[in-house]
Amino acid sequence: MRHPLRSIAVQGAWYAAGSALVKVSGLILLPVLTNTRFLSVADYGFWGVLEVSAQIAVATLGLALSVGLVRFYNEPWGGDRALAATWWMTAGIAGLIAVVGGVAVARFAPVALRPVYAWLLVHTAGELLLAVPLAYLRARERALVHTLVQGLKLALLVSIALVLMVRHAQGLAGLTRALGISTGATLVIAVLWSKHPAFFGRALCGGPLFDRTLAVRLLKFSVPLVLGGLGSMVLNAGDRYVLAGLRPPEDLAYYSLASRFGGVVNMLAVQPLNLAWMPLLFRLREDQRPGVLRLLVPYLAIALCAAVIVISIFAAPVLHIMSSDPVYAERAVPLIPWVGFGFAAFGLAVVTTGVLALFHRTRIVSLCILLVAALNIALNFALVPRFGPAGSAVATLVSYLALDIAHFRLIASLVPNRYPWGRIFGVAAVSAAAAFAGALRPYTGGVTDWCFRGGLLAAWAAALLVTRWFTIGEMREIVRVMRGPMSRP
Repeated sequence: MRHPLRSIAVQGAWYAAGSALVKVSGLILLPVLTNTRFLSVADYGFWGVLEVSAQIAVATLGLALSVGLVRFYNEPWGGDRALAATWWMTAGIAGLIAVVGGVAVARFAPVALRPVYAWLLVHTAGELLLAVPLAYLRARERALVHTLVQGLKLALLVSIALVLMVRHAQGLAGLTRALGISTGATLVIAVLWSKHPAFFGRALCGGPLFDRTLAVRLLKFSVPLVLGGLGSMVLNAGDRYVLAGLRPPEDLAYYSLASRFGGVVNMLAVQPLNLAWMPLLFRLREDQRPGVLRLLVPYLAIALCAAVIVISIFAAPVLHIMSSDPVYAERAVPLIPWVGFGFAAFGLAVVTTGVLALFHRTRIVSLCILLVAALNIALNFALVPRFGPAGSAVATLVSYLALDIAHFRLIASLVPNRYPWGRIFGVAAVSAAAAFAGALRPYTGGVTDWCFRGGLLAAWAAALLVTRWFTIGEMREIVRVMRGPMSRP
């Protein structure tokens, strides 16, 4: 079999591409979203709240059933029956959301905002349903097809949004309309492409279409994760609600942009790792787990830090190339390292969350995330009135570090291990110095400025080699593992 780290890298690369194809739409549209001709700064801040609200709804109302599908699909008693149970329970939830949400929008939403909220409902219901065929592809390790589906969604979203916002000047209403149409169309195509009988209400061979016993088993595993999912979303996005309540909408816009850049770490590294890591972890033998974790944790830390550095150093030039309003570079870019390193810490928590899920400690996962989310909100209320968006950025990093500490202590008894913490902390310190130096420097556009930014990146790499926190020999070993199969880690 492949070396486990190679499996993570190969599958993760495809998932990274798929995640990027979805999330990068926000970056591709930045020249439009940060241009006041098409969307005001206040509306961009309001969009930040709407976007995270939809994400929270998807994370909680879906009851984490797609996670249960990935966990149980490869069990002898799971398979297609698990898929059918997941799909029809999710379909019922999506239908209920459409009806209740539609009535609420018609009765309570301001007339001018009704189209915005209505299309956001369409998007939310579509995302809930789309999660099921995507989880089915993950369970079958069809990473390439998973990526193609995400690519389709990107193409639809960007093209429709450009037409509605630029050509027809529909602003925020056009953005939400594009989101709803792209999600719905992608769902229809994904279901039709699969041709699986479970999606069309046809009975499965050897059993009923909907297995109630299996549905209960799925719910028992998944429902405890809902609180964790809610806590995770509050941890990721609760600060925006605090900013919206305590600061002007422009501050929310700056923080939302910093989160979008910092979220590239989440998009290109953390989420792909999550998609590839859990299916592999569930198949590892008990004797393989310590070795894989001992290798994965330090190398992952280095990779995540590298991503934060690149984003922090080159965010200001990117905004200049996009012709964004200069105030965004001045106010948002200095926040990026805080948010980026927060997502890097979250990346390590994804690894430990998988271990806890393996041992069915889903309640503990949820409890930890809820406690850390409460810490995040408390820090925001303490820091935002005085420091504004900078307070939210600091709270994000502190909260994710607290989650890492709790998780690594919890898995110590489940998979005993010794991690090179000195090496990890050293890499983090050098990386922070490079990232903040790049983010705090105003972009001038001259040769000297580009040399400075490139020099920071080169100095970081040289520091790792000099301190031997990462060696040429390790690089060669990683290349060797990626090229050829190996039976044991």
